[in-house]
Amino acid sequence: MAIDVILSPKNQYQDIQEAFASLFCKELHNMHEWDITKQYAYDDKEWLMALKDIWIPENFLKYPGLQVEMENASSFIKSVELDFQNVHVPSETANDVLKKISKNPTVIRLQKRNVYDQYFGESEAYYFLYEWGIYS
Repeated sequence: MAIDVILSPKNQYQDIQEAFASLFCKELHNMHEWDITKQYAYDDKEWLMALKDIWIPENFLKYPGLQVEMENASSFIKSVELDFQNVHVPSETANDVLKKISKNPTVIRLQKRNVYDQYFGESEAYYFLYEWGIYS
């Protein structure tokens, strides 16, 4: 079982769309262990085609019954607390993350599968991408 959390201060973005795109690209780098120092330009045609033809379909369209929906914020926070306990996240780290994501959060579930959940959200001061899963 593993958890991946990407937090980013809201003041770094013009709007929620820019934040989502940035966090999604950061997660792609993490997931595939790409060199994060090699950034693509926003108008790089090869990168845009890879996003359109490979990465967006692979991450959001591949699984039947994909549900993108609003998540109850307090249920989400309770799940995160339980996930942190289950993977033995140190209490200082857990408290720090929870403090950042639990102030007036709005949470969208991006993916829900049998042993995997992914959420995008915003709190008072942060955007976040939260992923929980059992990996082999």
